[in-house]
Amino acid sequence: MHGYRADKVFHELPYPDAALAEARRVLAPGGRVVLVGQDGRRWSSTPPTWP
Repeated sequence: MHGYRADKVFHELPYPDAALAEARRVLAPGGRVVLVGQDGRRWSSTPPTWP
């Protein structure tokens, strides 16, 4: 496997360290892990202000 993506779920896992270890175990050398977190601003009625 060349990539692993956890989209808005990693923070809900009871054992995130085990999930990350398993992702790394099944990745091919040079593979990537991408963790996408929760972004509360995305659901806001007001657009975010960027620095």
